[in-house]
Amino acid sequence: MQQAEYDEMARQMGARDYEVENLRRRKSGEIDDAQLGISNLASAMKDPSAMKEMAELMKDPDSMQKVQQMMQDPSFQAQAKAAMAEMQASGGMPDMGKMQQMMQDPNVMAKAKAMAEAMGMGGAGGGGVGAGAQQAELARLRAENARLKQQQGFA
Repeated sequence: MQQAEYDEMARQMGARDYEVENLRRRKSGEIDDAQLGISNLASAMKDPSAMKEMAELMKDPDSMQKVQQMMQDPSFQAQAKAAMAEMQASGGMPDMGKMQQMMQDPNVMAKAKAMAEAMGMGGAGGGGVGAGAQQAELARLRAENARLKQQQGFA
């Protein structure tokens, strides 16, 4: 299959231009699976429609099970650690301490809340879940995050 045909097939399946380019880089061996994911995530974070799709996928138990299975794969874990180290070394990703510090900044959190509301993920009048359910989900996510960080050796 020619590259142009492959690209067109990916676009027909809903891939965005940045995803097609990153798939091309993955297919050529320039990047590995973890780098593919990180590159797509970095681009998706600038794309509100992609963020909304991700939010919907995160609500799907089957999708989340597949993500968890992938994250448990030792080869993926090694790739992810290497990709994160590479990004931190190049200044492309803040370290966890800086991220936690940013999350304490009310301005950053206000922007995050506004973005979540714009994507239909809850907030004032946004059709989200109630405050009690939000707190329970937040607690669940924090516990899962702590567990994953410990598994990955980041804690």
